[in-house]
Amino acid sequence: MVKRDNAIRRIRILNKALLAMFFTPLALLSLTIIASTEKTPITGRHRLILLSPEEEETIHSQLTGNGWYAQVYDVLTSQSPDGKTPPTIIPTSDWRWKWVEETLRRLEIGIYRIYQSNELDQDAILLPVTEDDDVPIPPPLHHPLNPRPRAFTVVHGIPTDDPNRSHSVENPHTQLGPPYSFVIVENPERNAFSYGFGAEGAGGIVLYSGFLDEVLQQSRSGHLIPSPQGNPPFLLRLFGLSTPPSPTISRPSGEPTPEQTASLATLLSHELAHLLLSHHLETLSSGTIFVPTITSIVLDFARVILFPITFLFGPFVGDALTDFGKVGMGEVRKQSEACSSHMLELEADEVSIRLMRYAGFDPRKAVDFWERKLDDFRALDADSSVGTSNVSSQYSTESFWSPHHSALGSGPTSHPVGSERVRKLKAELQRWRNEAEKSKLRSESLNVEEKI
Repeated sequence: MVKRDNAIRRIRILNKALLAMFFTPLALLSLTIIASTEKTPITGRHRLILLSPEEEETIHSQLTGNGWYAQVYDVLTSQSPDGKTPPTIIPTSDWRWKWVEETLRRLEIGIYRIYQSNELDQDAILLPVTEDDDVPIPPPLHHPLNPRPRAFTVVHGIPTDDPNRSHSVENPHTQLGPPYSFVIVENPERNAFSYGFGAEGAGGIVLYSGFLDEVLQQSRSGHLIPSPQGNPPFLLRLFGLSTPPSPTISRPSGEPTPEQTASLATLLSHELAHLLLSHHLETLSSGTIFVPTITSIVLDFARVILFPITFLFGPFVGDALTDFGKVGMGEVRKQSEACSSHMLELEADEVSIRLMRYAGFDPRKAVDFWERKLDDFRALDADSSVGTSNVSSQYSTESFWSPHHSALGSGPTSHPVGSERVRKLKAELQRWRNEAEKSKLRSESLNVEEKI
């Protein structure tokens, strides 16, 4: 009887030990997630930033000054066909560079106005006057541009004897970013991407000249002006072939039209929104820490559960199951990547129109811009003479799992995203109108009560 009781007691202790071994990592992981959670500025979305303040400061210091340009140069070189050809950078003396700079600096003023809205009443902020009095006005922010520090950040801010440890509770990604860095690359791709985070020029935008060429070919009505085809050489005409047009965009007789500048501002504000919300750091944290950690935990847990099977059938079965698990988790990671990029793009769109309005642009121009892009994708689909490779070359996309974000999707596969982003933008502008109407009704009601 005593032996039986001792055996039962040992079994219970073993069960408790196994439960502790199982739940302890999950508890630690849950505490880490809670401590590393913060609210995204402006939108208020909960997100994970798993990098410590020291790690953020290290990355940020590598991007400040000329560090951003050096890293972007390396990224663009690695993306060349042979991985070694350096990019052709448009010099600062080029009129296109000055046009982009003026538009970017104007948008940065909008960022300062958003920052002021944290401390001032909405009515005290002087919004720029637009040509149309019916331009929607964004409602007050419920979430400040500078979020409260994470619990993880506060813990790291506790004074210690380590002289290399920072005691500041302010992370680089919460600091106001302007002025931002930017470069224009001679590239036919009609796209742009953002890279970096934080202040002191550690974040910036890479703009391809193909996008500027496209914008400058648009008439005042917003339609694309067809480029002259010209006559192909005799030998090419003999075999029924033709050469694709490669027009060079020279400086127009006058300044770019307001419509063209609004198109440029739409793309730049979208990329600025990525920088303002530190999406670079968020994807870097998820891609290098969170997802690999979760994947490793799941694979290790599955390996323990399947150990009796692999032990009986030999190491070959174990290796096969391990490879199968890695492939399955790779697919899960791809789906997570696509979902994350989709969410971040829509969030950047939402913030970009607020930024445009604070900078004096009509945010409805952003809806027109993305609708034109969606029409371009549909037109390319309808044209049977355009192959998939051509579509991809004109509207390429960067990997959103890498620490930079491109604005446009990859051709026809972006139709659902393009349709949704237009619908979301229209819904956000309608929300602005509804909030303005409610505010007007409240003011009228208060005036009536004061008179009574």
